[in-house]
Amino acid sequence: MDIRKKNTIIKFLNIFFAIIFFAIYIIMYSTIDENNFNELKILKFTLSWIGILIYFFSIYSWYKINKKILDLYTIMFTFLMLFNYGQCFLWAFNIHADGEIGTKQLFNSGIIPNDREIVLAQLLTLINIFMFNLGAIFCYKSQKTNSEERDRNINEKEYIIYKISKKMSWLVVPITFIQLFNSLIVRIKYGYASLYYGEHVNTNLIQELFSRLFFVCIFGLLIGSKFKKNTRNFVYITFLLYIIISTICGDRGGWIFALCILFFLHNNYVKKISFKSLLLICVIGVMLLNVISSFVTLRNENIDLEAIKESLRIKKSPIVSEISEMGASMSIQIYLIMKGYNVYPYGNTHIFSILGIISDKVIKFLGFEYIDLSTWFSKYYLGLKNWGAGFSIVGEALINYGPYFSPIIMIILGWITASLVYLGKDTIKETPLKNMFSLIACVSLIPIFRGVLSYNLKVYFYRIVVFYSMYLIFSTVNKKNMKGKKV
Repeated sequence: MDIRKKNTIIKFLNIFFAIIFFAIYIIMYSTIDENNFNELKILKFTLSWIGILIYFFSIYSWYKINKKILDLYTIMFTFLMLFNYGQCFLWAFNIHADGEIGTKQLFNSGIIPNDREIVLAQLLTLINIFMFNLGAIFCYKSQKTNSEERDRNINEKEYIIYKISKKMSWLVVPITFIQLFNSLIVRIKYGYASLYYGEHVNTNLIQELFSRLFFVCIFGLLIGSKFKKNTRNFVYITFLLYIIISTICGDRGGWIFALCILFFLHNNYVKKISFKSLLLICVIGVMLLNVISSFVTLRNENIDLEAIKESLRIKKSPIVSEISEMGASMSIQIYLIMKGYNVYPYGNTHIFSILGIISDKVIKFLGFEYIDLSTWFSKYYLGLKNWGAGFSIVGEALINYGPYFSPIIMIILGWITASLVYLGKDTIKETPLKNMFSLIACVSLIPIFRGVLSYNLKVYFYRIVVFYSMYLIFSTVNKKNMKGKKV
């Protein structure tokens, strides 16, 4: 069968299931009765398995159209599912963790959700995730390039990317590690919360901005050097040190996303990882998860030898605890369902995110009252003082568009996100500049799944602007030098 016909069939199936799912969702969302206790228990369990089926169907749809299982989009989609539906994955196998949704109060509010509210959140989350992937599969586009022109420009682009990344690294890497060591000292003395709240918060804007370019540098060094061994070793060792210090600080945020991307790059463009190596990686990964979980448990305590020994004692599966904690983002949807979703008083956060992509001051300059959603929700709405509740991409869509229109908007968000990280059928070595943009987009936008759009869009915008501005400058200088040599 022709490839276009196969792609059309896959897209048609996704549209067909989306219409059926959306119709069922609308009916169930407005008719579920909290008095049907046994039915809700069964429905909660069934929806947990439906989430697993949706995940594999989405990955399968992407694979049939793009012929790739492991790529930037599938990495992103996996994190989307884990952050917003991770705990439900565990429930499907009758695995439960301490403090999971439904067993404790949400955000110190004194409110514990019942099964009806959890089921409604499951339905809302699943339909939004399904629609996100529906939009994503339509980002596919055939790529036709002039091979002669392509081959002529590849070396020049790789050379410029490598030069930029190398020069940036001389400044960015030291500044990043200075910031990490400063954070480590503060963390040891005053606790994890002091990194984000109180008088010890790092307010050095220049240092913060430069550290945001760390992942841009390591990706650029790999792509620009054509994954040469010496450069790979430098990148891997540097990144390993970054992980170790970040883990001791109690952080397991952006570096996990970058680690997955590096795994993808190595597997696809350096050497295929064998089954034996994969098993070894899994064993080491489980051990590392235990270490990471241990340091996370020390977030609100001072670090000393006895505390570390106690935290390292295996009391529960690190995989279960990590997935459970990641999946806690669904609490946002549940809380909004319980308390009302039309609560943000300033307007549409997606529009504000675009208007304030350079700075929130632009929004205020235009005459709008504005507090970013994350700050408003944690500080003003929930009244939390020493920690933040986070947010989620589904929760933000719910606040802006309600339970019936948010799935439609997620189609658009899925298409935009997948388009930004789309690599196509060509290899990353054949389109180095385009794929740098995809890598930057991927590592910058994954946090949106468990956060808000405004902050992470700024990070993405800043990284792209700085990198591409330097690329244009170096490209112009390089062309002038080439002309001078010809003369």
